[in-house]
Amino acid sequence: MKKSMAPLAALTALLLSFSLTACRGVERAELPGETAPVPGTVSSQPAPAQPDVSSLPEASLPALPDPEPQESSAPAQEPAGAASQPVSSAPEEPEESPASSVPEAPAASAPASQPEPVQEYPPADEPPASQSDSLSSIEEKVIELNVEAKAAQTAEPEPVQTPAQPVSNSYYTANNPQEMRAVWLSFLEFQTFSGVSRTAFTQRIESIYDDLLAKGMNTVIVQVRPHGDSFYDSDYYPWSKSVSGTMGTPLSYDPVDILVEEAHVRGLSVHAWVNPYRTMTEQEFATVPSYYPTRQWHDSPNRGEYMVYNSSDSRWWLQPGNQEVQELIVNGVREILNRYDVDGIHLDDYFYCAAPSAYGDTAAQAKANTSLLVKKIYQAVKAHNDTILFGVSPSGAFRMDSSLPESDRNYLSTDLALWCSKPGYIDYVMPQIYWEHDHSTQPFTETLEKWENLVTDPSVRLYVGLAPYKLTAEEISWQIDEIEASPRVDGYALFRYAFITHLSLPR
Repeated sequence: MKKSMAPLAALTALLLSFSLTACRGVERAELPGETAPVPGTVSSQPAPAQPDVSSLPEASLPALPDPEPQESSAPAQEPAGAASQPVSSAPEEPEESPASSVPEAPAASAPASQPEPVQEYPPADEPPASQSDSLSSIEEKVIELNVEAKAAQTAEPEPVQTPAQPVSNSYYTANNPQEMRAVWLSFLEFQTFSGVSRTAFTQRIESIYDDLLAKGMNTVIVQVRPHGDSFYDSDYYPWSKSVSGTMGTPLSYDPVDILVEEAHVRGLSVHAWVNPYRTMTEQEFATVPSYYPTRQWHDSPNRGEYMVYNSSDSRWWLQPGNQEVQELIVNGVREILNRYDVDGIHLDDYFYCAAPSAYGDTAAQAKANTSLLVKKIYQAVKAHNDTILFGVSPSGAFRMDSSLPESDRNYLSTDLALWCSKPGYIDYVMPQIYWEHDHSTQPFTETLEKWENLVTDPSVRLYVGLAPYKLTAEEISWQIDEIEASPRVDGYALFRYAFITHLSLPR
């Protein structure tokens, strides 16, 4: 009996084997030319080819971002061929002065646009329209998935989820006292505690602000963009090493959010201080991701269209006459306004860093370029919230035999005579009058009178920048008395926080 059952068993095994093979063929649709791997071994065949997207419209093929540069351990070198060009010396400035020379910049390219996120394309081909009536449920599922994938290819993409950003309330009323008693909080202060935790950063800012209140201050001018960088997670500028410790390296928290919130809790007005044109050194650029505009301009073969190299401070400075450059600066200001409830936007005296000819501009072009940027920023501020102030703090130098401030006459290329006499440019001017009352060429009282006479537009406030970093406490106290006695001056600012601890200030 057992012997007669053997052929039947063999036939049964053969049929079962055939059935299993057929099922596997349905479960795994092999690509042409692919050999199914043997269990327990590694396939020697190349990975399946990606779907052919060459026939898709060009606009649907996003460019891959350039790989981020690796930080080099080699010391930064001055770009080749940078020959220095002497210019007129700058007026006395706080610790950092505008460049005294700018060599010819190496040529630079039209900047590449910021790359869009790379998409993974779903399979492009649908199964043939005519299918056998005997399709298995697995094959039907494959067709269904392919149809869904094809539809997804043309559907609107899901919005990318990004970490929540602070959002400014454009309807709030900015807090700007009629009489300003301000202190500049420079990147030099922040460098002393860069890279610390959120708790440590907050505690340090609380301590600084409490000290300012104790000294009778009501405004803090906080530097948020010193070198073409950012104290917050910006879409336009890389993280600043002044807060994170390394250029381009992010923090896990938002320093500017803390700076604004802690100021407002104490009733302090906060103005965001921006340096528009000064950017980074060669070594710092090497650590900046390639998708930021300034890095793209720096690496471009047409670099000279976007920036010039300043041998005085070994930094690259943006071209003021380039419209893309101006748009970047204005967008950076809009970004601050959209994210934070600041009470003001503040520019200092760093405009052109050398003679306009070093940039390829005439003196008239340079002055027009500077005025255009100032007007654009003013309009951006007022479009967001007309209670926010926009001001400029230029060099206070003023020849006694001239009706124009020195920065209107020299390489800085301002037009303060225009800005202070016609509406639509600035809300306040804050000349840095950094000399003693008995100075031989810039005596304080006479210099102040020059500025009082320059400001003729009643909508423009006059504040005065003072220099406790270089003058005695007695001199600063005397100058504050002069300011408070003047009916045409609305307040003052002290440069900078690190140098006010010895002052006894009126409250």
